[in-house]
This record gives sequence, C-alpha cells and structure tokens, in this order.
Amino acid sequence: VTWVRATASSPMGARMFAGNLVFNNKMWVIAGGSPCVLEGFFKSDVWSSTNGAAWTRATAAAAFGVREAMGCAVFNNRMWLVGGDDFNSVYNDVWSSADGAAWTEATASTPFEPRSHFGCVTFDNRLWVIGGDRGFGLSTMSDVWSSPDGINWTQAGNLPSPRSSFACVVFNNAIWVIAGTDGSQVLGDAWYSTDGAHWTQATAATGLMRTFAAAQVLNGRIWLTGGSDTVNWEQTTWCKDDAWTTADGSHWTLVSASLPFMPRFASESFAYNNSFWVVEGAWYTSMGQPWTNPSTNVTTTITGADYLKDVWHTQ
Repeated sequence: VTWVRATASSPMGARMFAGNLVFNNKMWVIAGGSPCVLEGFFKSDVWSSTNGAAWTRATAAAAFGVREAMGCAVFNNRMWLVGGDDFNSVYNDVWSSADGAAWTEATASTPFEPRSHFGCVTFDNRLWVIGGDRGFGLSTMSDVWSSPDGINWTQAGNLPSPRSSFACVVFNNAIWVIAGTDGSQVLGDAWYSTDGAHWTQATAATGLMRTFAAAQVLNGRIWLTGGSDTVNWEQTTWCKDDAWTTADGSHWTLVSASLPFMPRFASESFAYNNSFWVVEGAWYTSMGQPWTNPSTNVTTTITGADYLKDVWHTQ
C-alpha cells in the first residue's frame, strides 16, 4: 500500500476528536479541535473536501456549539451528530444537517446518559450509539441504543463489558467493536453483533492494543491505523504509525509497521474514492521521543503535544 500526502497543512487548522463522515460525495470534518489555545482550542465549524487538499467551510459556528468526541453518521440522507463534550460538559443531544451549514436539533436529551468517545453507526435502517464514557475517558459504559429517527431511542442491549475509545464499523452485515479501553487497561479484542444485544467475540487478541485508532471498511476489509497504546491520551508515551487489515475480523495482518507520516491518534479517517484517508490528529508525549520519517530518514524529537494538520491517503 502506497501513501500519498494530499496537503501538509489543511486550512482547517489542527484538530483531534472531530466527527468524520462521507456525505454527498464529499469528506466532512465536523468540529473537534485541541486543548491548546494556540491551536484554536475546540471548535464548532464544519468543513468538506473532494480531494483532501482544498477544504470548504460550510459554517464557522454550527448550532450544536463547540463539540469534541461526539458520534457522527449518515442516516436518512442527512448528517447526524450525537452527544460528545465541549471539554467542560458532556451531552446527549442529537442534531442533523442536510448541508453542513444549517443544523436542526432532533432532541435536546435522549434517554441514554451523556457520553463521549463512543461508537456511532448506521445499521439496519437505524442510528446506533454504543458504549463510550461519561466524559474525558472516565467511567466507561456498555449500553447499546438505536433509533429509527434520531428522536426516539430504545436500548437494544449491552456490550459484553464497558468500554470506550474503540474502533467501530459496520462490516459483513454486523456492527463491529474493536479494541479500546475499559477505563483501566487497553483492550485488543474484537466483537460483532447483528442486533446490539447479542455479541460474538471474533478474537480475543487482534494484535492491536490501542485506543483512538482510525478504522474504515474498504474493498471488503477492515483497515485500521494509528491510535495510542495507553488508557489516557494525556499519558500517551507512544502513538502508533502502523497499519492493519482483516478480511474476517478474526485474523489481522500487519500491512506496515511504519507509515510515512507521523504517528498519531484521534485523527479523522474516511473510506473515499477507493482510498483510505487519514486527516490530522495529534501526538502527545510527556518525554522527548524520537521519530524517524521513513520517507526522508530525518529524526525529530517530540516533547509534549504536537497537533497535526496534514492529510494522507492510499493509492
């Protein structure tokens, strides 16, 4: 797999924990941001692109307000946003938009608890919310909910155990939950369900022990890259720049141990135009750590936070 850089610095500015989805033949990045004031803090803007280099801002201030770590999905020919937090409060409201500029509130408060870092997908003609935490990586949850309209929600069941910050995709006619954290340790298993109530473990050990990874389904396979190997991103000592794939969710193959871009977690990702896209994200370390660019063989020492603005895709 060959990776190509679409841009070294997108006009969106650095961000992490943003919403990402493909809608109307465009890639969309929704809100997110960073805890660094110099990088603009957290945001309420919405952007779209057809090539990863040029990005168009639909709105600088969406009606849902500043938001990160929310759930986003395409459902009933609209873009949907559920929950998340603003770095202070955690939410359980639901919003939707047909153009990225005008957002309508479907409900101000769902029957499920406010949450961040959860799974949000469209499956079986319903919008789903899966697990997550009660904000900022604390107190993980296991409940699974679905809705036919974004307004009325029913609990389908529970995950086998509470978890957040996992990869969540729809694959082989099932919802998949991969890795993540239970709040005290990083997980590396993979589970799937066709109804949200009954979950089957595809494997107890994917080989991927991580949180905040980027995952997409492309060409009949799940692809996953990046993420962190620690429970709390503020304690991240090593971000990942590897890439993995699977055709069945049980057997995972390491495609590359070192991609040509900086390791990162909490990036946006897309399956778009037959390519896997990785957009921005962050590196955080509490100590000086070297990273050698495979393309240039130049080594850089990273200390503290590095919020990224680059965009990459496969070809």
